[in-house]
Amino acid sequence: MRKNYFEEMQTCIMERLGKIYNEDDEYLRKLDRENELERQMENVLPRKYRKVVEEYHDAVCDSWGVCEMLAYQQGMRDLADMLRIKSREEDGGILSGKEDTWSYICPPCCPQKSNCCLQK
Repeated sequence: MRKNYFEEMQTCIMERLGKIYNEDDEYLRKLDRENELERQMENVLPRKYRKVVEEYHDAVCDSWGVCEMLAYQQGMRDLADMLRIKSREEDGGILSGKEDTWSYICPPCCPQKSNCCLQK
């Protein structure tokens, strides 16, 4: 059985997002602040409490990572739906009676390269 399109694309998506984050000044400022607070925490909290805070931070990052991926996937689905509607409008409208036979071209990072992505 073929994997979900978004699972296949996850590596490519995460690479692109990483590049975008690392070029964003606001993100880099927030990351600097995060690192500064982490250094302060290491100086103030006993080791036992630091470990709990670090585990909590890791758990929060993990859950936000899932939210981020789900939001990105849903955005891609929404964009695909908008493109379908636009294509139908340009082809005579949704009620034109023409069969909905169009499909998407795979992006460059698709491992299959066979116009398999988001086919209807």
